[in-house]
Amino acid sequence: MRNKVNKQVLEKISFLFQKAKKTKNNQLSKRYVTLARQIAKRTNTKLPKNLRRMFCHKCNTIFSGKTSQRRIKHKKVSIKCLVCGNYTRYKI
Repeated sequence: MRNKVNKQVLEKISFLFQKAKKTKNNQLSKRYVTLARQIAKRTNTKLPKNLRRMFCHKCNTIFSGKTSQRRIKHKKVSIKCLVCGNYTRYKI
């Protein structure tokens, strides 16, 4: 039962992230990311790694060439959000 629920929830979340990526409107994409995060919190499911690394955790902006800067140094990726100035770092 729980497995079915998690699959449905992950489908909804991935659908929202796809819509957020496709839209040109920044406010609308932020809203899609916010909704996806709220669904994940409400159902107590973890976001997959590829989705977690796709947006800024402070302002919910999708990372793209215009909204972020990526640097690779010492086997670590550092992403700076150009909207709010927040840094996200993770190992390669």
